[in-house]
Amino acid sequence: MSTTTEESPAAPDSTTKERSGFSEGEDVLFQHKDGRFYLGTIVEVDLVAEQCLIKFGDNTESWSSF
Repeated sequence: MSTTTEESPAAPDSTTKERSGFSEGEDVLFQHKDGRFYLGTIVEVDLVAEQCLIKFGDNTESWSSF
């Protein structure tokens, strides 16, 4: 008779960094400081700074925190 044991995943701690859930090429809605939402595409994700660089249809870019 054989038994198998499943190891539970390690619990996150202060050194564990979860993925942002954002990826390059993803379309997102960006809320500008004017209160309006603008459609853009993520061109870069900075996990350390927790922000994404978003490019808009008029070829402007803006960093957004997540």
